[in-house]
Amino acid sequence: MLHKLLANPYRLTAFTLFALLSPTLCFSQAAQRPNSAELLPETTVVYVQVDNIRELTEKLQETNFGKMMVDENIAPFLGDLYQTAQDAYTEIEDNVGLSLDEMQSIPAGEFCFAIIAPKRKTPAYVLIIDTDEESEVVDKGLQRVRDLVIEREIDLEVEELDDVTYEKFVVNGQQFMFFNKGGTIVVGTDKDEMDAIVERWNGREVERIKPLTENRKFITIMNRCKGSKDLPADLRFFADPLALAKSATRGNAAAQLGLNSLPILGLDGFLGIGGASILNEMDFESVYHMHVLLANPRKGIFEMLALKPGTYEPQPWIPDHTLTYASTSWDAQKMFNEIEKLFDTFNGAGAMAEEIEDEINSEIGIDFKVDVIEQLSGRITYLQWIDDDEEVINGQTNAIAIGLKDPDVFRDTVDAFVGKILEENEDDLEEVEYKGTTYWKMPDARLERQQQRRQERRDRRAKNGQNVAPELEFRMPQPSFTILDDHLIFAIESPEFLHRAIDTSRGDEAPLFDNEKFKYSTGEMSKLLGTDVPGAVIYNNPEESMRWLFRVAGSDGTRKFMDEIAEENQYASQIRDAMVDNPLPDFEEVKKYFQPNGMFITNDDTGYHFLGFQLKSSTDE
Repeated sequence: MLHKLLANPYRLTAFTLFALLSPTLCFSQAAQRPNSAELLPETTVVYVQVDNIRELTEKLQETNFGKMMVDENIAPFLGDLYQTAQDAYTEIEDNVGLSLDEMQSIPAGEFCFAIIAPKRKTPAYVLIIDTDEESEVVDKGLQRVRDLVIEREIDLEVEELDDVTYEKFVVNGQQFMFFNKGGTIVVGTDKDEMDAIVERWNGREVERIKPLTENRKFITIMNRCKGSKDLPADLRFFADPLALAKSATRGNAAAQLGLNSLPILGLDGFLGIGGASILNEMDFESVYHMHVLLANPRKGIFEMLALKPGTYEPQPWIPDHTLTYASTSWDAQKMFNEIEKLFDTFNGAGAMAEEIEDEINSEIGIDFKVDVIEQLSGRITYLQWIDDDEEVINGQTNAIAIGLKDPDVFRDTVDAFVGKILEENEDDLEEVEYKGTTYWKMPDARLERQQQRRQERRDRRAKNGQNVAPELEFRMPQPSFTILDDHLIFAIESPEFLHRAIDTSRGDEAPLFDNEKFKYSTGEMSKLLGTDVPGAVIYNNPEESMRWLFRVAGSDGTRKFMDEIAEENQYASQIRDAMVDNPLPDFEEVKKYFQPNGMFITNDDTGYHFLGFQLKSSTDE
């Protein structure tokens, strides 16, 4: 259904013209009515709701991004980009029938999009938008829908029900209908569901179908996602993916067979997901909650991914200027056992043990369970770091660190793996020593050959008259790994991260755990968390990534790239001109808008709970 909507411009206009009216988020409450969750049925499987669009707009203006939009240092550049967007919109304005300013003036009040999974029927779609009750722009937009229907020589029916007037039409076998009740526009694809909405709106119960507010999954998730103050969430969402999948694949035997196999993996225990976002709560710009509702007891994959509570202070080798730090811990032995069970379920009893014996143990000369699995502490840390010396679009390095119980014992295992690799091809790995620490990396010679072959391919295409698209400068990934302290560390893009980690471990560089912003952020996060102990911690410092992005955006390579693509694309040309006319300001003048954000993840009887935050900017910086 959804892919058909997207494929047909008239279907898009008929159903989603209303959705296109929402981007600017301005509000004027149309009329008192039940909340959308009270209007929708308990069979709703997707629910996205903005509670009060005008208040949300006002709050957004006080966010870091909102303040940056009007900052005199960057507003001229953003204004030029907005003008470029307006110019692009003019190409479709005639079809939509509304100017961009008119589109921006329509949404007013609550906004809700929902997918319903009626029994024994395909999914139904519903859109609810509050508008000004007396709005010429709304009337103009609805009339444009009617005109498009007439242009296609499609019958437009009108039907009365209580105090509402339906307007209905069918496009390629799919029914659409809408009504305007007191300034609230409701659009849908199923007559029975639309009738039920009107019934609930008028205070009458719908036989055998309760409202969404009495759906136990919805109630549990929303109760877990309440803020610390008695405030309604600015944005809420809920989804029941399995129920949606079952409804959407009704009549598809192959898809239904796949869904019926989910219990083997334990995925039938995934009961739902939902969340809420609240702006300006406590000392935070925003606080958001997300809850993954799981069956209890858990099986299969969800039993395998049981997070272990802990403090998760950054390891002493993690550099101060780390962009992203995410750390958690699992029971490695339990995870391995569950993976073995699942593998054997599909391949026969003992299949995984046999595979490991043939492909790893006998080939390398180790006992994988003893020498690898039993040596893992279970802690997993993911890191992002940016090389200050690189002005390339992929200057970011991703790294994964795996905790070890005894690094000296595990070093023998690493030596066995390295020996096997070098035995098969000595050009695959190069051993390097940096300040007394040994690490292994892709050889420089191999990296140079890859770069050379890539450039030769581009030269051949150009020589043959083929189009060679302009591209930004980037570096070829050079994976590397080492054992540092009690962790096995993989740097996926650049060994420079290992150098910085080694320097930090030696005390030559400042560590992340001493960073004032990190300590403040995690301290504030702990206040939100209360008495719960996290099973995972995530910290992001966008200042580091934006500092690098500003530098790359102003580099000679980027300017050359923009000049090249501007010759072929008018919008790229406009963006290039905006960058020339209004150069980006010095980063020090705007860095206050890029404040840390992060998340705690907890694990309880109802599932996984994600509690995230965004710090407010400091106007004193």
